[in-house]
Amino acid sequence: MLSMNDLQEELRKLQQQLEQKEEQITDLRQQLREADQKPAIDPHTLRYKNLFSIGYHIPGMVHNLSNPLTVISARAQLLQLKLPEEKNLNTIFMEARKIESVLNYAVIKSTQEQDTKPKTLNLKKLLETEIEFLMADAHFKHNIQKSCRIDEKLPGLAGIYCHFSRLFLSLIAFAVRSLQEAPEKKLEIVATSDDKNIEIRIGASGSVYTLAEVRGFFDEPHPNFYKEGSLEELLYSGLYEAGRIVRLYHGEISVESSQGQELQFCVKLPYRTG
Repeated sequence: MLSMNDLQEELRKLQQQLEQKEEQITDLRQQLREADQKPAIDPHTLRYKNLFSIGYHIPGMVHNLSNPLTVISARAQLLQLKLPEEKNLNTIFMEARKIESVLNYAVIKSTQEQDTKPKTLNLKKLLETEIEFLMADAHFKHNIQKSCRIDEKLPGLAGIYCHFSRLFLSLIAFAVRSLQEAPEKKLEIVATSDDKNIEIRIGASGSVYTLAEVRGFFDEPHPNFYKEGSLEELLYSGLYEAGRIVRLYHGEISVESSQGQELQFCVKLPYRTG
């Protein structure tokens, strides 16, 4: 039988254990409070922030590249006057001008992308800028047969530049990707308008996707179809965002097949109500 002293000793031990548990609980509560105060670092968000940072610095980077390009062009022209029989000098001059053009479009695009205020957009110029920007990609420039018919009198549309840039780039990129197994890689872009809507059609002569698959991408991002950070993520999530953007501007987006085109996106955007 335990004596009073033994019981007191057991009680003292229990009290010590209880105090230790209370200290552990206090420590855990403190750790939880600190965890709540520290924002979670989402790699996905961090990647987009890094890309935004790169875009923000593009104008400065282009400025630093433009100066030596200007010197190269000027020297090539000067040497061409002195050595008219030298054919390669004109090639150097023309290639420098091409690089300068690509850089200029990169500046225009990055500057416009950072403007998040709604304003009246010239969709003709916007489409032309996006297409010229894509010309920097060797596959798009050399392997894709491009046909562009954009109405000169396309009306202005109130909106945010980056919305429509994302919309058109997503549709064009998907159309180009769908051509990967087509014997003839033809891309057609047509922009017209009537008294109420602007209509943009982007068609591809072949497709590795069914129409049902493509329509499904407009409704949900399908995260199980791709690995995070992959080209497929960019393509499939791009179509999902394209659908959201069109609906944001009370428009319609559809995908069909037509004569000579296995895949054709059609976007209708109202620019006038009533």
